[in-house]
Amino acid sequence: MPSAAHKTQFKKRQQAEFWHRINRLIFVLILVTICGLIFLSFYPELRRLQELRQNTTHLKQELVKKDQLLRDKTDEIQLLKNDPEYLETIARDRLDMMKDGETIYRLDGKVAPPAKSTKPTNWK
Repeated sequence: MPSAAHKTQFKKRQQAEFWHRINRLIFVLILVTICGLIFLSFYPELRRLQELRQNTTHLKQELVKKDQLLRDKTDEIQLLKNDPEYLETIARDRLDMMKDGETIYRLDGKVAPPAKSTKPTNWK
């Protein structure tokens, strides 16, 4: 049978373990709270950084589109300056011009004004 001193010593050990566990739990809660506060202080900046990255991605895509458009327009300018066949095609299609003795048939159902039969000066 355990003695009274042994029981008292056992109770003191249990109380010491209890307070040790409580102290450890409080330490963990304080540590989690500090980490949470640090995260909350940086969260707006993290959101802003994410928005800036999305904006950068969008602007890069837009830049690629604009660059392609610029290349297309530059190519078209070069063709208009240097390729008489392309110039003739554009003149006939967009300006409703035709060669002498030619008849234009439109299949889109729109009624076009009579085509001009004038010939540009640089045509052969």
